[in-house]
Amino acid sequence: MDAFAILLAMALGAFLGMEREFRREVQKKKLLLGIRTSILICSLGALVVQMRPILGDIPIYLGFLGVLLALSSSYFLRFKESGARGITTFTAGILLFFIGLLCGMGEYVMATIMTVLITFILATREEMHVFVKHLNAEEVKSAIKFAIIAFVVFPLLPDQTYFGFFNPYRFWVIVVSISVVQFLAFVLGRILKERGALAVAFFGGFVNSEATTYVLSVNLKRKNSSPVLMAIVSMLLSLVVIAFITFPSPDLLLELTKYFLSPALLLVFISLYKFRSTDVKGNLESPFSVRSVVKFSLAFFFLSAISSYFTQYVLAFSLLGGLVASSPVVASISFLMSLGSLSLEEGVKGIVLSAIASVLNKNFWVRFSRDKRMVKETLIYTLLASLLLGIELLVF
Repeated sequence: MDAFAILLAMALGAFLGMEREFRREVQKKKLLLGIRTSILICSLGALVVQMRPILGDIPIYLGFLGVLLALSSSYFLRFKESGARGITTFTAGILLFFIGLLCGMGEYVMATIMTVLITFILATREEMHVFVKHLNAEEVKSAIKFAIIAFVVFPLLPDQTYFGFFNPYRFWVIVVSISVVQFLAFVLGRILKERGALAVAFFGGFVNSEATTYVLSVNLKRKNSSPVLMAIVSMLLSLVVIAFITFPSPDLLLELTKYFLSPALLLVFISLYKFRSTDVKGNLESPFSVRSVVKFSLAFFFLSAISSYFTQYVLAFSLLGGLVASSPVVASISFLMSLGSLSLEEGVKGIVLSAIASVLNKNFWVRFSRDKRMVKETLIYTLLASLLLGIELLVF
């Protein structure tokens, strides 16, 4: 008998059960699960697995049927009393039993991840409803198309390297991972749009800083450089995330943090100090759209190809590429570092140069605001941030 598996199952059941208990107390709703029921269901799942060496799989089947009957009976009684039709808590109860099974089988990490994700989904009910209301039909279709392409094509890709740099399997893992992270930022941006321009700028800048700067410049009710500066801060953060996804090296993470922390803090301070509350209209394109994924994939592929064959010019490519779009440039450089084709020192320099170019290119998009003060302020502050990055390159 594995005591740790039982204790972990109880802890995970309590974790999920607390969310259900909280919702029951706050919303005064009669939910099927509370903290005690959740602990018992999850513990049962772990316990029946422990009986397999003696009784085989029969306890698992009986345990599952018992949980199913108990939840079904409670659901039926609740429906008769209040007419509630939702099956979210019912489904969560069944999943709790399977989480207990995972604990009993020793799959502790998977059980913990499942519990955290399920609890997050349950806790963000209102936020998810708000987000869905902000989606249009085209964005929903795009997300479905992306999912089909991502997960149908993915298993068919060979996991071997061609031309010295192109591994289709790993290439697609990187593209999908970056798209998922950007989509999470896109979701948060939509949910928090009502909070104002800084929220749009921060989360939008993580997805596409150029498009965000254009949207802000054209659609701000009161022209202000602060949201643009916040978009640049988010862009710097996104470059660090993209680099780490592509090449998960602690040394790379520390090096990029060393370069980007000072200019990011400077721009955050200026942005918050000068900010005047204002709203913004207009939306960004979802990073799950097929067009966005294709554009990023092609840019990533061609930049990786060029950089792998002309590594002596990688710094020049980084600077020029950053003027157009820094994300695929950073992904390409990080990919080459992961293959050993580029040293950490050269790769970090390339990423910083790409960031400098990307910071400066915001001045082009801000001109669409046709506001002289906004254009002037953005120019001054982007030059200041770029100068700081340049000095760090020389010093470090």
